[in-house]
This record gives sequence, structure tokens and C-alpha cells, in this order.
Amino acid sequence: IRVEPNTIGAGNRFVREAKWGLMPAGFYRTIEESAIRTLSQGLYGWRVTDCVVYLTLVAYERPLTVAAHFRHLTSILVLRALQE
Repeated sequence: IRVEPNTIGAGNRFVREAKWGLMPAGFYRTIEESAIRTLSQGLYGWRVTDCVVYLTLVAYERPLTVAAHFRHLTSILVLRALQE
């Protein structure tokens, strides 16, 4: 996950740079939804606006990995990227 500024007033955006098809399609949607939801709370409870979240790499191990793992990990990674 990488977070970069977007044009002022353009809102938040999610971009998938990671290769498609490495895991079930629903997992990609889970990651996107979790990233956008995390931006609505930000680091200190304030909404983060006008940024782009890039999904750069994914790893999936069947059957050990479930969508909930990606949901929780995405939030952690987005917050870490915002801190940097």
C-alpha cells in the first residue's frame, strides 16, 4: 500500500497496481473498501481527503487467507503509510 496526495478537491481514489487474478476478485474489493473506510477516520479520527491509495503488491495463500485478513491488514498499512 502506498498513499500519495491527489489534486485538491479531487477526493480520494484507489488504484490497483498489483497484478489482477492472484487472489479471488472479492479480496481486491475488500482491500479497496477497507482503504477508503480507513481514510474516513484518518490517524486521529479526522477524515483524510484528496489522496490516492495504491495497491502495489498482494500475497495470497489458499486456503489459509480469508478476506478478513486483508480487511484488517489494509487498515494497518494505510495508517502506516499516512504516518510516513
